[in-house]
Amino acid sequence: MKKWSIVALALASLGAGNVLFAADAEPVRRESAEDVQIDVLIATAKTKADHLKIAAMYSDEAKAESAKAQQLRNQALAYKEHKHDVYGRDPNLLDLIEHADAASRSYQEAADRHVYLAHIHEQIAAGLKR
Repeated sequence: MKKWSIVALALASLGAGNVLFAADAEPVRRESAEDVQIDVLIATAKTKADHLKIAAMYSDEAKAESAKAQQLRNQALAYKEHKHDVYGRDPNLLDLIEHADAASRSYQEAADRHVYLAHIHEQIAAGLKR
């Protein structure tokens, strides 16, 4: 089985949802209805409530990404600790571990960026009177 076939199989088993991974494991998001909604909210935000709603959306996204990062860290650990012969003799085991580690880091970086964006919108909201 080719390296990318194994990675694709591993992603499928994770339920990768609406995130695709390029060769460098950087998440590439597909545009969803929520993405379109936040684009509209950003373009039309005028009130404190508007910015707090955007901040909440970014916070929710950050929580989901942090959870996915933890899931991938656990997956990498499971690969590292797996004692079965099926993985122990597999020359692709290091690829599976490296992929899970890289994907985990990428999700955590995305979560950190979304926390920062939420904070900015909270600051904007704090500066507005209505």
